Parts: sequence; structure tokens; C-alpha cells
Amino acid sequence: MIMASGGLSQFSVDKINPLRHKSKIAMHHMEGLMAGLKGLSEALAYLRKEASEELPIRHLEILVYVHNKSEVSVGHLAKDLNLPKSAVSVAVKRLSQFPERNTKTGNLEMKGLGLLDKERDPEYQTLVKIKLTPKGERIVKHLDEILSV
Repeated sequence: MIMASGGLSQFSVDKINPLRHKSKIAMHHMEGLMAGLKGLSEALAYLRKEASEELPIRHLEILVYVHNKSEVSVGHLAKDLNLPKSAVSVAVKRLSQFPERNTKTGNLEMKGLGLLDKERDPEYQTLVKIKLTPKGERIVKHLDEILSV
């Protein structure tokens, strides 16, 4: 409704103000999202540098999960992260350190990133427990610092 002086009526102004308020809220959320993405990008760059190779974000999720649980089995990890057990096993192998025979020389060489340790449960030999190595702990703590900013 237009008033005689050419200004907007109070009714029209009240309709505009909530839109401005919602716009400010949206901008605030967008700034938070951008800061989070920047932190995640920095964390992945740090992880890439430490691991000397590119790792999927799923590997970062596994490292953080194991850090928070202290010790976990592959089965629990797969269930809690809603991933196939085979995919978790492959990721854990890559994040661990394991011997592999060099096909050219026949010598055993250590492969993997050395961020996770795997140990058989003393009572249940079929159960493999996973925990972070000191290197893995150091990396996750640094990632936490990056992402907490």
C-alpha cells in the first residue's frame, strides 16, 4: 500500500524486514559453511602431506572415528560408518603398515601409511582390533586443531 507521501505503509515495511533478517541468517550460515570448507580443505592438504599421497575423505573419517573410540573392530567400524566391511578392510590395510613381498627382488618391504595398528584380540583370535599409532594420533590431533578454528 503506497501512502500519499510516496513511502511504503507500515504493513509493507514489516513484510520486507523479515526478509532482511532471513538474509542475514543465511549469510551467517554461509560464512560458517565457507569456514568449515576451508578448514576441511586445510585438513586434507595436511593429511596429504603427512601421508605422502592423496587419501579419500572416508579415510579421514575412519581415522577420526578410531581416535574417538580408542580401539574398535573392523566390523563395528563398518557398521557405525554404514560402510561395507570389505571397503573398511581395504581402507584399514592402506592406513596400516604391512609387509609385502617385492616381486622383482623377493624381499619383504613395508607398505601402507602406518597410521593404524591392527592387533588380534587375545581372547577371540578372529577379532581384529584397530587403534591409532603414535603417528596417527599426532595427525588426528593436528587435524582437530585445524578443524576447530
